[in-house]
Amino acid sequence: REWEERFRALRAKRSGPTLLAAKVWLPLDQVDGFIHDVERLGRRMGVEFYNYGSIVTPQAAVAFAMYRSDETRVIEYIMSLSITKRLHDIGRRRGGHPYGVGLWNTPYLNDIFTREQIAEMRSRKAAQDPNDILNPGKLYHTLPLLPPIAFKVGLSALSIPTALQGRLRRAFARPAPQPAPSPETPVPTLALSTETVPSYTGVANESLICAQCGYCRTVCPVFDALGWETTAPRGKISVAKNLHLGNGGTGEMPEEFIRRLYECTLCGSCKEICPTGIDTRQLWLDLRAMASATPAASHAFDHLSQCIADECNITCESGDARTLWMQRLDETPDSLVGQQGAEWLYFAGCVGSLFPMANGIPRSFVQIMARAGLSFTMLGEKECCCGFPLLAAGRKEQARQAAMLNIAHAQALGVRKIVTTCPSCYHTWKHD
Repeated sequence: REWEERFRALRAKRSGPTLLAAKVWLPLDQVDGFIHDVERLGRRMGVEFYNYGSIVTPQAAVAFAMYRSDETRVIEYIMSLSITKRLHDIGRRRGGHPYGVGLWNTPYLNDIFTREQIAEMRSRKAAQDPNDILNPGKLYHTLPLLPPIAFKVGLSALSIPTALQGRLRRAFARPAPQPAPSPETPVPTLALSTETVPSYTGVANESLICAQCGYCRTVCPVFDALGWETTAPRGKISVAKNLHLGNGGTGEMPEEFIRRLYECTLCGSCKEICPTGIDTRQLWLDLRAMASATPAASHAFDHLSQCIADECNITCESGDARTLWMQRLDETPDSLVGQQGAEWLYFAGCVGSLFPMANGIPRSFVQIMARAGLSFTMLGEKECCCGFPLLAAGRKEQARQAAMLNIAHAQALGVRKIVTTCPSCYHTWKHD
C-alpha cells in the first residue's frame, strides 16, 4: 500500500499547478514534531501542506513538505518561495537540515556538509564534469548573486508580507462550521485520496502540472525504441512548456518537435502511470491539432484529408469499392446493405473493406453473424471513414464531420447496436 501511494501527493499539482517543497533530513524521532510544526505554520499562513517522505536509515528520515503555487503569477510565486525557508527553519529546529544540493539549497551547503565534504564534491565535479553536462543544476558553489546571508535575510523579510497575505486570505475564506461526524461516518486518513482532482485543463496548464518525474519513460514504447528524451512524454511536455503552447505562444513549432509528436503511438500508457493524473493522450491530440496547421505537418496530411473529403475513405477509391469484398459471399450485397429495422449495424471500416489482404476479416465476420441468426445490416457505399486517422493527424473538425455523417446514416436505419472488427473504428465509435 505504501509503495502504491508513494507519489499520490504529486496530484496536488493538478490544482497548483506548481508544487513547491522543502526537502529536509530529520532524526527519526523528530518526524512527528516536524509535521506538527508544519501544520501549525499552515494554519497561521493559510497554506495547505502535503507531507510525505522516506525512512532512509534506522535513525533518520527525509521529509517532503509540499505546498501549491503558480509560476505563471510571478510576484505571488516569488513571495511563496519564502515559505520554503520557514520549512527549512522548522527542520533545523528539529535537529535536521535541508537535503540535496539544488539551486535553492546552495546557501545551506555549510549547514548540510562539512568543509572537507564540500571540497571533495567540488573536486570530483570539476574532474568528471567540467562543462556541467551531467545533472545540470546541481551546484556545489553558491551563486555570486545569492550569498547565504543575503539569501536567508531576504527570504525572511519576504516571508512577512507572505504570511500577512495568507492570514488575510484565511480570514476572508473561513469555511462555515461543519457538524461533527457521527460514529458511523468514516474519517478519511489520506486527504489526497478523498480530494476531487480536476480533470484535463488544456495544454498550457497541463505542461505546468507535469512533475518531470520520468515515470512515463518506463512505459513509453517509442522512447524504448528510440531513446531520445524528446521522444519521451516528459520531454515533449517540457518542449511544449518552453514554447508556451496553448498559452499565447507565438513561436513556431520546430519541425523536429512535430515529428516527435507524430511518432507517438497514442497507446495511452503514460496516462495510466502519470502520478499527477495528466490525460497525456488528450494532450498529444491537442498538440497535434496545433501542429496540423503548420506547413511541415499539413502537407503530409493534405492528401489523406482530401481523400476522406471526396470519397469518404483513406484510399481515394470510389464509394462502390467498399462492397467488392462481398462478391464471394453467399448473400447478395442488397440483402446486407441498408436494411431498415435491423438490430445490429456492422461497421466494416476502410481497411477491412478496401485492402484486399484484409477482406477476409469482414467476410468471416458477416458469416459468423449470419450463422448466429442476428438481425444486422451495413452502410455499404454510404459508410464513411470513422475519422480516427483525422483525429490522429490533429484535424478534429474534419473528423467530427465524418463522424456526424456516419451517425446520421446509422440513425436513418434505426439500428440499436453497432459492432466493428477494426480496432480504430471501435475506439472512435466507443470513445470519441
